[in-house]
Amino acid sequence: MALVNIGEVLAQAGLRVLLIDFDLEAPSLETYYPEQTQTLLDSSGIVDLLNSYKRAIAPPGPLHQTAESPLPFEDIRSAMVNVRDETPEGTVHLMPVGRRSSDNMEQYVNAVQGFDWKDFYDNWEGELYFRWLRQQFYAHADVTLVDCRTGITDLGGICCGQIADSVVLLCAASVQQLSGSKMMVSKLSDPKLAEVRDTPLKLLVVPSRIENSELALREEFRTKFAEAFANVLPQAITCEDLWHSALPFTPKYSFGSHIAVREDRKDRSPLGLADSYTRLAEVLSRIASENSSLFGARNRLNALQSMYQEKAGKS
Repeated sequence: MALVNIGEVLAQAGLRVLLIDFDLEAPSLETYYPEQTQTLLDSSGIVDLLNSYKRAIAPPGPLHQTAESPLPFEDIRSAMVNVRDETPEGTVHLMPVGRRSSDNMEQYVNAVQGFDWKDFYDNWEGELYFRWLRQQFYAHADVTLVDCRTGITDLGGICCGQIADSVVLLCAASVQQLSGSKMMVSKLSDPKLAEVRDTPLKLLVVPSRIENSELALREEFRTKFAEAFANVLPQAITCEDLWHSALPFTPKYSFGSHIAVREDRKDRSPLGLADSYTRLAEVLSRIASENSSLFGARNRLNALQSMYQEKAGKS
């Protein structure tokens, strides 16, 4: 939900956004776009691109090209579905996990269950392919947002180790969530991960599903949150910035898949989730590369924040 909504905020700021569903075992991003759901279920996706790549270089063996060389792989645009037509604002394309309509589901399940990630890296130049894939994301989008599997998994390692510039962890206000987020931060801060990356990985931990009616408990969690994560944040970000961007618990959005940013904007609702997602998008722009479109969109994101604050002042 956060990924889809932040993608919408960035599109409202005029950016070309690519959403990638990399949670192969429990995909769900298409549910946020009911008018395109069937198209997305019928579309090729990450799994299809991987298998197409393996067919292109079969039999397995070393590739002699570099990551910068033109390689005979399937164009990723074949797996990108336009899910936002509004103009003159930005665009949102979604890359699903793969074909999962009723006629293709069994084939998809078999493909996911039978995919050997170790073999892919050891024998099929998997590292080179994901370096190439990352370059394609840069070429076809201003910002790429990837939804990957929760926890310590092969897919999580690929997303964080090779694809991501930054990782955003959402931490709800519970002992279990705090402990789990601390474990993930420790794992993602491992020097061994840094050794395989071209650039340092930036980490953000964002308070989520915060219940604002329990003030004493909220402040207690706020203190624990700062103690746990103040020392792992990028230099430009503080815990206060993240707490200011905390995602509140909003019962309305617990029922079904909704793009709160669109609904709040249409209904002229003040503050709430739309405001929080806009603040978080602005935080992300601050840690982006200075020559990136995301960094350049900071003024537009600040203007969107001001719009929501103005609505709150009138309510």
